[in-house]
Amino acid sequence: MFAALATQPLPEKSSAGRPFPSITKMRVPLLDIGMQDTSVYQTDTMWAHLKVYASGGENDMHAHPTEEHAFFILDGEAKFFLDDGITVMGTKYDCVHIPKGAIYRFQSTGAGNLVMLRIGTGKNCHLPGMADERTDVNGKAFPHNPSQIAKGHDKPSFKAGKYWPDDAGKG
Repeated sequence: MFAALATQPLPEKSSAGRPFPSITKMRVPLLDIGMQDTSVYQTDTMWAHLKVYASGGENDMHAHPTEEHAFFILDGEAKFFLDDGITVMGTKYDCVHIPKGAIYRFQSTGAGNLVMLRIGTGKNCHLPGMADERTDVNGKAFPHNPSQIAKGHDKPSFKAGKYWPDDAGKG
């Protein structure tokens, strides 16, 4: 089961040769276990993903030295852990901006699924042939979310027939 993202069909370019925007209906499955990361769009320098967590989060402190991004919390809540032992809570409709090089991790803290829109800019490491640019707190190359993968949380189990935003908050 994958996200149901429907992009309205538009021509790629106008008759004058200018690009058209794209419009995407965002609808993703809710989870019993794990996490799901679904691409909404991507270009060479900007991209967006819908991220759904039944629990957990990005539980390892890391940074993105070539990428600036923001998490828009669409449902649920998360605790963000920052440098110097600082923590901040984010709830529905909050935006958490992560500048290039900022050290952070987050943990879902709500009763239901955490659903976030993540928009990134800079060097798009999600494109084919591009290397992951994440680093650990010492600036060394860092694999994606090793503590979650070790727990098996990278393998989602879907709530049968339940989708965000249609079924958000309905158990």
